[in-house]
Amino acid sequence: MLDTNLKTQLKAYLEKVTQPFEIVASLDDGEKSREMLSLLQDIAGLSDKITLKTDGDDARKPSFSLNRIGGNISLRFAGIP
Repeated sequence: MLDTNLKTQLKAYLEKVTQPFEIVASLDDGEKSREMLSLLQDIAGLSDKITLKTDGDDARKPSFSLNRIGGNISLRFAGIP
């Protein structure tokens, strides 16, 4: 889903991440959920500090959260353009 230029830029940014985090996706069977999963797989593949889970239970679908592993910090995003 991400083009090569964007992947390169994002990978450079992710190299600065010092602590592991997980992306937890809340998905359904719709097209937008498939698009979001593809996007999140691309992102997770750019760093060994990222774990992707698809077992989220947020009522808003598609959505995902970024969670610091071992911490109580998280961000949630809903929808995909």
